Amino acid sequence: MQYTQTAITGAAWLTGVKVFTKALSVAKYFVVAKIISPSEFGLAGVAFLILGLVDTCTETGLIQAFIQVPEDEHKYAKTVWATLALRGIVLALLMFTTSNFISRIYSPGTAHLINLASLILLIKGLANPAAMLFRKYGNYQKEFIFQTLPSFVDSLSTIGFSFIIPTAAALILGTLAGALTATLISFMLSKFFVSKFSFLYLKSLYTYGRWVTVSGVLSYFTDRGDDLVVGKLLGPSNLGLYQMAYRISNSPTTEGAGLIYQIVFPLFTRLQNEPVRLKRGVYKTLAVNLGLSLSLASAIFLLLPAAIPIILTPAWTPVIPIVNIMLVFGVVRSHISVGMAYFDAVGLPSIATITNFVKLLFLLILVIPLTWAHGLTGAAWSVVLSQLVIVPWFFYKLFRSFPK
Repeated sequence: MQYTQTAITGAAWLTGVKVFTKALSVAKYFVVAKIISPSEFGLAGVAFLILGLVDTCTETGLIQAFIQVPEDEHKYAKTVWATLALRGIVLALLMFTTSNFISRIYSPGTAHLINLASLILLIKGLANPAAMLFRKYGNYQKEFIFQTLPSFVDSLSTIGFSFIIPTAAALILGTLAGALTATLISFMLSKFFVSKFSFLYLKSLYTYGRWVTVSGVLSYFTDRGDDLVVGKLLGPSNLGLYQMAYRISNSPTTEGAGLIYQIVFPLFTRLQNEPVRLKRGVYKTLAVNLGLSLSLASAIFLLLPAAIPIILTPAWTPVIPIVNIMLVFGVVRSHISVGMAYFDAVGLPSIATITNFVKLLFLLILVIPLTWAHGLTGAAWSVVLSQLVIVPWFFYKLFRSFPK
C-alpha cells in the first residue's frame, strides 16, 4: 500500500512537472517565433545540435550510476561533482577553440553562437549531483521546484532577450539563464555532501555508466540524425522550419509518451509477477493511448492551417505539410513507449536497444537521399518510415511475450 501511494504521489508530481514545463516551452516558442525569423531559429538550432552532439558523445553516465548506488551516496558525491565539473570545463574549452572550424565545415556564420552555447556545458557541469536524488527518495516537491523554476527562468529570459536582440543569440542566452538557475538551486535545495575524491569510486561508477554512454549516443543520432542532415544539406533557415514542425507535431504525443513511460513503468514493474494483470494493464494502456494520441493528432491536423498565421506568422506556413507527415511518427512513437515500459519492467531492456539500432540504421539509409530529392518533406518521411519499419517486429515481440 505504501509503494502504491508513493507511485500515485510520484505520478501526480511528475505529471505536474511535465505539464508545467511543456506549457512554458510551447508558450516560449510561440511567442519568440512571432519575433525571430525561421532562419535565426535555424542558426540557434545548429548551435544546439553541436552542443548536444558534444554533450552526448562524452556522456560519462556518472549521474545514472550515482543514482543507482544502493546506499551511502554521500561517499561518491565529491568524486561525481569534481569529474563532471572538469568535464564541463574541458568541453566548453573544446567547443570554444574549435567553433570556427565547425562553423566552416557545417554552417558558416555560427561560430559566435557555438561559443555562447559552450557556456551551457560549463555551468551545467558545476551543478550539485545530490539534487539528482530527489526522485529516488520521493522528494517530489523539491523535484518539482528543481525542474520547473529553471524552465520558467529559461522561458521568461528567452522572451525578454528576443525583444532586446531578436536573433538566434536570444534563444541561447535564455537557455543559459535556465542552466545557471538549475545549478544555483541544486545547492539551495540539497546539501553538498562532504567527501573525498576517489579514483576507486570513479572507476566503480564508470563501470556502470559506460553503458549509458553507448545508449545515449545511439539515442542522440536516432533522434537528431535527421536534424543534422537537414542543417547541412538545406541550411539553417530550413532547419528552423523543420525543428518547429517537429515541436508542433510531436509535443502532445511524444511528451505524452514520455509521461506515460514514467507513470506505467513502475506500475508494470510491480505487476511483473502477476502476468494476467500485467497483460490486461498493457492492453488498457495501449487502448487509452490510442484514443488520446489520435484525438490530439486529428485536432492538430484540422486546426493547424488556420492557426499558424495567427499564433505564429505567415513566415512559418511552410511547416504545415511537414507537421502533417510528422503526426504519424508521434502517434506511433507514443505506442512504442508503452511497449518499452513493459519490456523494461520485465527485464528485457535489450528490446529497446535493438529497436533504436534498427530505427537508426534505416534512418541513415533513407534520410540523405530523401532529403536531397524532396527537401523537408523527404526528411520527414525518412523519420516516419524508419519508425514504421520496426512496428511489426516490435509488437510481435510484445504480444508474443505475454503469457498464453
